[in-house]
Amino acid sequence: CPYKRPEKLNNRQELEWAAPHHSAIRICTVGSESIGRGNTVHGLHISELAFFPEAYGAEALNSVLNSVPDAPNTMIIIESTACGVGGPYYDLVKGAKSATNPGTNGYELLFLGWLEDNTCVLDVPLDDPRWEATPKEWLDDEDRLRAHGATDKNLAWRRYAIGAKCLGSTDKFLVEYPCTENDCFIASGRPVFPPSITTPAYEKAVKAEGKSPVKRFAISVEGALAMDKRGPLRIWQYPEPNKKYILTADVARGVAIGDKGTESWVKGDFSTFSVFDRQDRRECCCWHDRMDPDLFARDIYHIGNQYNCADVLPEANHYGVIVVKALMRMGYKNMYRRENFEKATITAVFPSSENYMQMGWWTTPTSKEVMIGNLERMIRQKELDIADPIFWKEAGTYIREADGKTNALRGCHDDRIMCVAI
Repeated sequence: CPYKRPEKLNNRQELEWAAPHHSAIRICTVGSESIGRGNTVHGLHISELAFFPEAYGAEALNSVLNSVPDAPNTMIIIESTACGVGGPYYDLVKGAKSATNPGTNGYELLFLGWLEDNTCVLDVPLDDPRWEATPKEWLDDEDRLRAHGATDKNLAWRRYAIGAKCLGSTDKFLVEYPCTENDCFIASGRPVFPPSITTPAYEKAVKAEGKSPVKRFAISVEGALAMDKRGPLRIWQYPEPNKKYILTADVARGVAIGDKGTESWVKGDFSTFSVFDRQDRRECCCWHDRMDPDLFARDIYHIGNQYNCADVLPEANHYGVIVVKALMRMGYKNMYRRENFEKATITAVFPSSENYMQMGWWTTPTSKEVMIGNLERMIRQKELDIADPIFWKEAGTYIREADGKTNALRGCHDDRIMCVAI
């Protein structure tokens, strides 16, 4: 062939052409953190990044990525099955699909779900007798999948695959055969809350807000509500006479470094409160923003009174002390008073008054385990009616760590989780 270039090397790991070209294709395994060092790579394909060894995977990735110059006709392709939330691969995907600024890390996200694979079909009717003993939890996600375009043949294959390929686990199916990018990351970590519930609940909440955007309000100093598309208060159900409500609050410092609207503003935790109908456990409204604790207490005071003087449960830890004290100063009537629990610790924080010692919810390692355990049970048994997409998004990234503790995934928040858990 007149176009064939003379080869210098040709083996299982590299193909290099002779002078004057010296172009090469090389295959490298992740065996050290210095992979790619000293090379100039124009086309880079990284496979199964999520499974890079933890010991040096991040350093190896940094090394090989920086071997690709920022020049025309260069390209980086990274493809992988998800392997849990967190890690370099998760961070890259999260940056590529940032809600506020997509592609902030320079990558474009391309997701291929199992419904796009025309081999994932089984020509067995869904009313066939062989499906009579199908566990109910295998069927819970089928309505969501139909909304994504699944046919009866797709769903029949899914039932077969859960049993034959995924050991009867719907969570394992979500990992190996995700329908959306949220499926694979949420299911493949160590989530506290069942992904088979949180994933469709999040999608349902987002879809509902897309059809009928929730009304948002700003709260004046006097407690008047004013429509504001960026207001911190969102209302799904207005207060009704003679109904009993409960307001729970998770308190953060409230002030981020920098000005609102700038990149630095997104750093730091949120303060948040929710109002629930005590009878049907439906979330009526929620407040979610960054604000100084004493001003946050003022908004709690106004909304609590509007919801028939709701029973208020503010967290008393850390900055919550300021909220508790402010609500007492304003004379709020119905505030949670805990039993004399872990008195030695409480006395150290509130040494002045026996009544004041017992105001507000006190979160300890022990009470947190109880709170999260009860919340997980209520979500699993579908005892809560929550329309807030932020809550369900946080539920998907709330994990149990290796030491058994539960926390938000690195870079994520758990403010709404703790608020509802209280």
